[in-house]
Amino acid sequence: MISIKMNGVSKDVTGEYTLNAGTFVFKAAIDVVDWNAGSGIAALNAICKDLHTGTDGVSKLWSEVDLSFTTVLKKECK
Repeated sequence: MISIKMNGVSKDVTGEYTLNAGTFVFKAAIDVVDWNAGSGIAALNAICKDLHTGTDGVSKLWSEVDLSFTTVLKKECK
């Protein structure tokens, strides 16, 4: 679980991780609307309407995103 803070909102996000030979990888899916970003998604969709309009005539930009990060952990001996 990690904590993500955006737009003044902090939420814990549960995801999956691997740790292999010191390389840590975390992956999760989030909905940015949970961080008060719905108006930003709507504004982006309006600006990019032509690019996001399908053959059905519907313009849609989803607020769900996949996120991941990778870091290398180093052991320090004192």
